[in-house]
Amino acid sequence: MAAFAIAALRMPAGAQTSSPLASHWGASDYPEFKRGFQSGMTFLSFTEYDSEGRRFGETRTDSSAAPPYPESMGFNFLSLAYGNHVNSRSAELSNMMYRYTASLGLNADQFTEFYQNDVIHKGYRAIPPVPRDRVRCEDPLRLGCAEFAVGGEIFYRFTNIELEDKLKFYSSNFFVGVGTSLGSPLMEGYVELGVSKLPTLVTTEYLGIRVAGMIRVGGILQSPFRDTRFDKLAPGYYLVQGGIESILLEKIYRIILSNNFTYHSGLFVDDQGREIRELFWTVGIDIDSFYFETFNDMLGGTDFGPTFGGRFYWDIEKPGRILGAIETFVQNLNGSR
Repeated sequence: MAAFAIAALRMPAGAQTSSPLASHWGASDYPEFKRGFQSGMTFLSFTEYDSEGRRFGETRTDSSAAPPYPESMGFNFLSLAYGNHVNSRSAELSNMMYRYTASLGLNADQFTEFYQNDVIHKGYRAIPPVPRDRVRCEDPLRLGCAEFAVGGEIFYRFTNIELEDKLKFYSSNFFVGVGTSLGSPLMEGYVELGVSKLPTLVTTEYLGIRVAGMIRVGGILQSPFRDTRFDKLAPGYYLVQGGIESILLEKIYRIILSNNFTYHSGLFVDDQGREIRELFWTVGIDIDSFYFETFNDMLGGTDFGPTFGGRFYWDIEKPGRILGAIETFVQNLNGSR
């Protein structure tokens, strides 16, 4: 685990990294059209109760029936990803890219409970904390609390044609792709279609606006490992995601604020076997070499379900202005000695 963490800190983090479950929690999951390594951390929570004290997925009044999801869990993943063109020497295949991801972490609810109850519920929204009754890993260092996953995807960017002085072909931001993931939480495969980061639609000296959107259809299987995290999962799902990015102060100091909305047909099922549909709201900020994103199923003003989370990454090999200034200061300080 320590070696994995050190390796992640040495990798560039210029793109959001995929992690298991994140897209089902509402994380923005558009593919990145960048070659090379990325790294990041993801924190996801699943609570057996919602903010009104109801057990998630429980619809029957028979108190003797076992709840469909009797445990609270916190997923904490550190992920490494690598992406590249399938064949960069071929004009036809250069639009086709592949990407694979490895994730490793612990199942521990201490940080995610603090983030949910103390930061969001008490500090931001002044609503009652979400209770915990049974927590899967009260001691995250015990056997069975490790989380891991590997995944891969391949996607194709459609070609734009431009005719000015001469005919010009270039890759567009419209894409189609397929992917799969195998890990301790679940197994899944999916196909997707969408557009990521359209060219800026509105451009002024201090403001730019661009949009993105996609649709994904997938199938779900239980993890092949005996110690399953969720006893009941929907066999398939589809999700629709769309968002807008505001690019602020482009000529002074670039800051990107993003808002995404996700409709999910249901990863979880209630005690009658019906998929539980969810709506997610995702907010992100990209400044200098830092990116932070938080997502929650609180559309409508209250927590509808049990899932929320956050993730961040830090670009180390290509530092922005702040890190570059610090690096220059340290070099000058060492040179003056």
